[in-house]
Amino acid sequence: MGSSSPTSPFTTRPPLLALQIVQCEIDERVVAVSKQFLGHVTAKSFNDPRVALHFMDAAEYMKAHAAEFDVIIVDSSDPVGPAETLYTSDFYRNMHQALRPNGIVCTQGECMWLHLDLIHRVMTDAKAMYPTVDYGYSCVPTYPSGQIGFIIATKMAEGECGWGGVGSSLRCAVWGHVKLGPFQR
Repeated sequence: MGSSSPTSPFTTRPPLLALQIVQCEIDERVVAVSKQFLGHVTAKSFNDPRVALHFMDAAEYMKAHAAEFDVIIVDSSDPVGPAETLYTSDFYRNMHQALRPNGIVCTQGECMWLHLDLIHRVMTDAKAMYPTVDYGYSCVPTYPSGQIGFIIATKMAEGECGWGGVGSSLRCAVWGHVKLGPFQR
Protein backbone atom coordinates (compact mmCIF):
# COMPACT_ATOMS: atom_id res chain seq x y z
CA MET A 1 0.00 0.00 0.00
CA GLY A 2 1.50 3.30 -1.08
CA SER A 3 1.10 4.95 2.31
CA SER A 4 4.08 2.94 3.63
CA SER A 5 1.96 1.88 6.59
CA PRO A 6 3.34 -1.71 6.49
CA THR A 7 6.92 -0.48 6.74
CA SER A 8 6.45 2.32 9.30
CA PRO A 9 6.38 0.07 12.40
CA PHE A 10 9.65 -1.54 11.33
CA THR A 11 11.43 1.79 10.97
CA THR A 12 10.36 3.19 14.35
CA ARG A 13 10.89 0.31 16.80
CA PRO A 14 14.39 0.21 18.39
CA PRO A 15 14.76 -3.62 18.37
CA LEU A 16 14.17 -3.59 14.62
CA LEU A 17 16.64 -0.87 13.69
CA ALA A 18 19.06 -3.26 11.94
CA LEU A 19 16.48 -4.44 9.43
CA GLN A 20 16.68 -4.05 5.69
CA ILE A 21 13.22 -3.47 4.22
CA VAL A 22 12.19 -3.99 0.61
CA GLN A 23 8.91 -2.43 -0.46
CA CYS A 24 7.36 -2.96 -3.90
CA GLU A 25 4.68 -0.61 -5.15
CA ILE A 26 3.05 -1.11 -8.50
CA ASP A 27 1.98 2.53 -8.95
CA GLU A 28 4.48 5.33 -8.36
CA ARG A 29 1.67 7.92 -8.21
CA VAL A 30 0.20 6.28 -5.09
CA VAL A 31 3.50 6.83 -3.27
CA ALA A 32 3.70 10.45 -4.46
CA VAL A 33 0.18 11.20 -3.22
CA SER A 34 0.90 9.41 0.08
CA LYS A 35 4.02 11.50 0.60
CA GLN A 36 2.05 14.66 -0.14
CA PHE A 37 -0.98 13.98 2.05
CA LEU A 38 0.16 11.36 4.57
CA GLY A 39 3.81 12.35 5.02
CA HIS A 40 3.24 13.42 8.61
CA VAL A 41 1.22 10.29 9.48
CA THR A 42 2.19 7.00 7.82
CA ALA A 43 4.37 7.86 4.83
CA LYS A 44 7.42 8.67 6.96
CA SER A 45 9.41 5.52 6.19
CA PHE A 46 9.98 6.35 2.51
CA ASN A 47 12.92 8.51 3.59
CA ASP A 48 14.45 5.82 5.80
CA PRO A 49 17.77 4.57 4.33
CA ARG A 50 16.89 0.96 5.25
CA VAL A 51 13.86 1.01 2.93
CA ALA A 52 14.54 0.02 -0.68
CA LEU A 53 11.48 1.12 -2.66
CA HIS A 54 10.87 -0.56 -6.01
CA PHE A 55 8.15 0.46 -8.43
CA MET A 56 7.19 -2.87 -9.88
CA ASP A 57 4.95 -5.87 -9.38
CA ALA A 58 5.91 -7.59 -6.10
CA ALA A 59 5.08 -10.96 -7.62
CA GLU A 60 7.73 -10.41 -10.29
CA TYR A 61 10.24 -9.08 -7.76
CA MET A 62 9.97 -12.19 -5.59
CA LYS A 63 10.57 -14.52 -8.52
CA ALA A 64 14.07 -13.08 -8.83
CA HIS A 65 14.92 -13.13 -5.10
CA ALA A 66 14.92 -16.71 -3.79
CA ALA A 67 15.61 -17.32 -0.08
CA GLU A 68 16.21 -13.63 0.71
CA PHE A 69 13.47 -12.76 3.18
CA ASP A 70 12.68 -13.62 6.79
CA VAL A 71 9.27 -11.92 6.71
CA ILE A 72 6.99 -11.01 3.82
CA ILE A 73 4.03 -8.72 4.54
CA VAL A 74 1.52 -8.19 1.76
CA ASP A 75 -0.79 -5.22 2.32
CA SER A 76 -2.66 -5.51 -0.94
CA SER A 77 -5.84 -4.17 -2.37
CA ASP A 78 -8.89 -6.38 -2.77
CA PRO A 79 -8.67 -9.43 -5.05
CA VAL A 80 -10.02 -7.80 -8.21
CA GLY A 81 -8.18 -6.47 -11.24
CA PRO A 82 -4.37 -6.26 -10.93
CA ALA A 83 -4.38 -7.56 -7.33
CA GLU A 84 -6.04 -10.87 -8.27
CA THR A 85 -2.61 -12.46 -8.76
CA LEU A 86 -1.79 -11.82 -5.09
CA TYR A 87 -4.43 -14.38 -4.08
CA THR A 88 -3.24 -17.27 -6.25
CA SER A 89 -1.28 -20.41 -5.47
CA ASP A 90 1.47 -19.16 -7.82
CA PHE A 91 1.94 -16.05 -5.67
CA TYR A 92 2.09 -18.11 -2.47
CA ARG A 93 4.61 -20.43 -4.15
CA ASN A 94 6.75 -17.41 -5.14
CA MET A 95 6.62 -16.11 -1.56
CA HIS A 96 7.59 -19.57 -0.27
CA GLN A 97 10.63 -19.58 -2.56
CA ALA A 98 11.55 -16.02 -1.54
CA LEU A 99 11.51 -16.91 2.19
CA ARG A 100 14.47 -18.17 4.17
CA PRO A 101 14.05 -21.51 6.01
CA ASN A 102 12.12 -20.17 9.04
CA GLY A 103 10.32 -17.43 7.12
CA ILE A 104 6.81 -16.16 7.76
CA VAL A 105 4.22 -14.56 5.49
CA CYS A 106 1.35 -12.31 6.53
CA THR A 107 -1.02 -11.25 3.76
CA GLN A 108 -4.22 -9.29 3.50
CA GLY A 109 -6.85 -11.99 3.99
CA GLU A 110 -10.17 -10.28 3.32
CA CYS A 111 -13.29 -10.25 5.47
CA MET A 112 -14.53 -13.60 6.77
CA TRP A 113 -18.13 -12.34 6.64
CA LEU A 114 -17.94 -11.46 2.94
CA HIS A 115 -15.22 -13.58 1.31
CA LEU A 116 -15.30 -16.98 2.98
CA ASP A 117 -14.96 -18.84 -0.35
CA LEU A 118 -11.86 -16.83 -1.29
CA ILE A 119 -10.30 -17.30 2.17
CA HIS A 120 -10.95 -21.04 2.05
CA ARG A 121 -9.37 -21.35 -1.42
CA VAL A 122 -6.29 -19.31 -0.53
CA MET A 123 -5.76 -21.17 2.77
CA THR A 124 -6.16 -24.53 1.04
CA ASP A 125 -3.57 -23.49 -1.57
CA ALA A 126 -1.20 -22.19 1.14
CA LYS A 127 -1.53 -25.38 3.23
CA ALA A 128 -0.18 -27.36 0.25
CA MET A 129 3.11 -25.41 0.59
CA TYR A 130 3.51 -24.26 4.19
CA PRO A 131 3.45 -26.53 7.27
CA THR A 132 1.65 -23.89 9.34
CA VAL A 133 -1.16 -21.71 7.99
CA ASP A 134 -3.80 -19.80 9.91
CA TYR A 135 -6.26 -16.94 9.59
CA GLY A 136 -6.18 -13.91 11.84
CA TYR A 137 -8.48 -10.94 11.96
CA SER A 138 -8.80 -7.51 13.43
CA CYS A 139 -11.91 -5.44 13.96
CA VAL A 140 -11.65 -2.17 12.03
CA PRO A 141 -14.92 -0.19 11.98
CA THR A 142 -14.12 1.56 8.69
CA TYR A 143 -13.66 -1.72 6.76
CA PRO A 144 -16.57 -3.63 5.17
CA SER A 145 -18.42 -5.51 7.93
CA GLY A 146 -16.00 -3.95 10.44
CA GLN A 147 -13.39 -6.69 10.00
CA ILE A 148 -10.22 -7.36 8.02
CA GLY A 149 -8.38 -10.66 7.89
CA PHE A 150 -4.81 -11.82 7.57
CA ILE A 151 -3.51 -15.10 6.24
CA ILE A 152 -0.43 -16.11 8.17
CA ALA A 153 1.84 -18.87 6.86
CA THR A 154 5.28 -20.03 7.89
CA LYS A 155 7.83 -22.61 6.86
CA MET A 156 8.13 -23.65 10.51
CA ALA A 157 6.10 -26.50 11.94
CA GLU A 158 3.30 -25.39 14.24
CA GLY A 159 5.13 -26.33 17.44
CA GLU A 160 8.21 -24.33 16.38
CA CYS A 161 6.57 -21.02 15.52
CA GLY A 162 5.44 -19.72 18.91
CA TRP A 163 1.72 -19.37 18.16
CA GLY A 164 -0.82 -21.84 19.37
CA GLY A 165 -3.03 -22.17 16.31
CA VAL A 166 -6.76 -21.62 16.20
CA GLY A 167 -8.11 -19.67 19.15
CA SER A 168 -4.82 -18.21 20.40
CA SER A 169 -3.21 -14.82 19.85
CA LEU A 170 -0.17 -14.00 17.78
CA ARG A 171 1.96 -10.96 18.51
CA CYS A 172 2.94 -9.50 15.18
CA ALA A 173 5.19 -6.45 14.84
CA VAL A 174 2.98 -4.81 12.24
CA TRP A 175 -0.52 -5.61 13.40
CA GLY A 176 -0.23 -5.79 17.21
CA HIS A 177 -2.41 -8.56 18.64
CA VAL A 178 -4.15 -10.58 15.95
CA LYS A 179 -6.99 -12.83 17.03
CA LEU A 180 -6.85 -16.09 15.14
CA GLY A 181 -10.07 -17.02 13.41
CA PRO A 182 -12.41 -19.97 13.47
CA PHE A 183 -10.91 -21.94 10.59
CA GLN A 184 -9.94 -25.55 11.03
CA ARG A 185 -6.79 -27.16 9.69
